[in-house]
Amino acid sequence: MPDLTTWQPVLPIVGASILGYSLGSIPTARWVAGRSGVDPLQAGEGNPGATNVWRLLGPRAGLMVLAGDIAKGAFAAVAGLLLGGWWAGCAGLVLAMAGHAWPPWSGFRGGRSVACLIGGGLVLGPLPAAIAIGLFLLLRRPLGLGRTATIGLLSYPPLFWALAADRWRLIGIGVAYLTLVAAWMHFAQRRKAAAA
Repeated sequence: MPDLTTWQPVLPIVGASILGYSLGSIPTARWVAGRSGVDPLQAGEGNPGATNVWRLLGPRAGLMVLAGDIAKGAFAAVAGLLLGGWWAGCAGLVLAMAGHAWPPWSGFRGGRSVACLIGGGLVLGPLPAAIAIGLFLLLRRPLGLGRTATIGLLSYPPLFWALAADRWRLIGIGVAYLTLVAAWMHFAQRRKAAAA
């Protein structure tokens, strides 16, 4: 656990959080799709993510967005690790996910942050992340994209627990991620209610 009795150990976490949010808010999907004159916030399902861009513009554009979003999470986690160790890396990843979900450049309308989580997860817990991705790839065709993505995401925490054997770190990831998901669902419901 970080020592909060002095400011010194807190500053790297604050720095990683600011950098993570800045990286996460980079509008990868809008940049890629915008080259073809398409705004993913206004077209398809209205989600600025790789899946929507793939459906709108094809696999090449979708894979470019996916790679960019994975890189955002990975770079945020690596930067945090370099600044202040594992907890700063975790803070960088969580804030990158928040920046992707609520980017200021798009009126705080963003994506689901799944690709950011994949990138950061591969940095912070490579083996459990790789197994979770393997489950996704194995089950995607028989179960469909939505169900398989859920299985992949939900399998990461127990895999991390079993393979990393560090309960404090798992609790940190779990609380931060569940808070982010709950907030995302809350704002998504508010947007739907406002549009109705």
